[in-house]
Amino acid sequence: MPLITAGPAMAPAVIEAVRHKDMKYRRYAITALGHTGGVGAIPVLEQIVRDNTEEEYFRGDALHALYLLQPTRAKQFAAQHAKAGESLGMMAEAILRDEEWLRAGTE
Repeated sequence: MPLITAGPAMAPAVIEAVRHKDMKYRRYAITALGHTGGVGAIPVLEQIVRDNTEEEYFRGDALHALYLLQPTRAKQFAAQHAKAGESLGMMAEAILRDEEWLRAGTE
C-alpha cells in the first residue's frame, strides 16, 4: 500500500484527511495510520471509533489501526463495542481475543 510505504512522513496529511467522511479511499488511509501514524494518529482514530454516525466498517478499521498503535487502549474500546454491529463488533471481539491475524504485516 503506497501510504504505508511512504512511511511516517505522510502521517500528518493522512491524519487530517481521514477527518473528512467523504474522503476517497478513506479505509486505506485509516489502515495506513495503524502502520505509520504513530501516537499522533490516536486522537483521530479514537474519534472515528466513538462516532456513531460513522459507517461501521470505518469504525472497525479505526479500532484495528488503534490496536496496532496502542493495544491496551484499543482493548478498552473493544470491550465497549464487542456487541456492536458486524464490522465494529467483529473487530472488537477479535481484539479482545488478541487474534494473531490482527498484527499480520507489522513484523
